[in-house]
Amino acid sequence: VGTLSLLAKKTNEGLSFTIQDDGKGIDTASILKIAQKSGILTKAPSFYTKEEVFNLLFLPGLSTAKTISEFSGRGIGMDIVLQTISALGGNISITSMLSQGTAIHITLPKHSLSLPS
Repeated sequence: VGTLSLLAKKTNEGLSFTIQDDGKGIDTASILKIAQKSGILTKAPSFYTKEEVFNLLFLPGLSTAKTISEFSGRGIGMDIVLQTISALGGNISITSMLSQGTAIHITLPKHSLSLPS
């Protein structure tokens, strides 16, 4: 059993959200292997930073699912999340540490939201 937390904060610029777990974290070597097999990489795997590897997760067609189901395995989920947040003028990023967990950080600007002052 793990912990999943959501932190939401209203700032002068808009809203920020962090969704965090205390799970196994993201194995960057596995992501690079999947991306290389899919033909997605634009340079040698050893030249990717951790942040660049996490950004690969937002590319259309990249899936880490072992099997395709009704809800996963097609490589469109995180791509759609990125497109939606970008359309609102926001940003999304991922941080992760093996054996410690993963956090997804989302910021949305005030102009894209209907927030009371």
